[in-house]
Amino acid sequence: MKWPPLDPHDILRAQQKAAFTNASADDVMDFAFHCAEDARLDKLYVFFRELSKAGVFVDLLYWGSVHHQLINACGFKGSDAVPAVSTKLGPSINFHISTSGRIHLDGRMEQREILASMLRGAFPPFDPAHLSKMPATPQMQVEGQKHQEWMSQRHGKVLAIDATCIFDGFGVNGVWDILNIAVGARGAASNNAIPWIILTRSHVCVAVWPSGKVQISPGRASLVALQAVENTLVKQFNGQWMREEEFSAERGTNQILITYGVPSEVARQQLFD
Repeated sequence: MKWPPLDPHDILRAQQKAAFTNASADDVMDFAFHCAEDARLDKLYVFFRELSKAGVFVDLLYWGSVHHQLINACGFKGSDAVPAVSTKLGPSINFHISTSGRIHLDGRMEQREILASMLRGAFPPFDPAHLSKMPATPQMQVEGQKHQEWMSQRHGKVLAIDATCIFDGFGVNGVWDILNIAVGARGAASNNAIPWIILTRSHVCVAVWPSGKVQISPGRASLVALQAVENTLVKQFNGQWMREEEFSAERGTNQILITYGVPSEVARQQLFD
């Protein structure tokens, strides 16, 4: 095997000698990893080996080894561009393997903090300035152009959806419920302010008004993530794009089609975290 799993005893001895400790400050939550290997699969396995130095033992590396019992993470997640490792702690570790080398943790804050404390001893902090220095690849340029086209086609428009609720109490049929099932929601929408804000795990921001008006903001989301949210709302709630003035003329601003409802147990846990 080209990239065999590291022996935990060797890791411990090396840590004691500070052989490969590159500690980050206590407040660092995003990390970086750069590998000299050219092949994506090689980069991935080297990354898994580095994770083991932080106490994260990925199944793809340790499955069937003498240290099989240490496995606490699954490497079959994410995409080709951003593979992800899901951990037993809860958060996922997203590795921007083909671009910036950024390691981003996604999940509940208190669980991310625990995982980050583990990674700080093995990975240096990510420098956001690195992004501005990266040359744009042809693929990145094409994706950027498509992203801009998607936004320009919907500029000045809102998505009108049918009557429903944010939460149905069972985690099945509300706007938050369905988005959480389809793409994952990072936090529950609060009833303290209108519009209700739903953030997805793919970094899309969805604002919902009682009148049935919906706005989708990209944030740091990819085009694929935007389309996934859009398609879900169109399919599940008969969503239709229309100019905002047309929406106001057709439905008005005082009509109530969307209610808050009752958060499910999953939503309540995220709401009060």
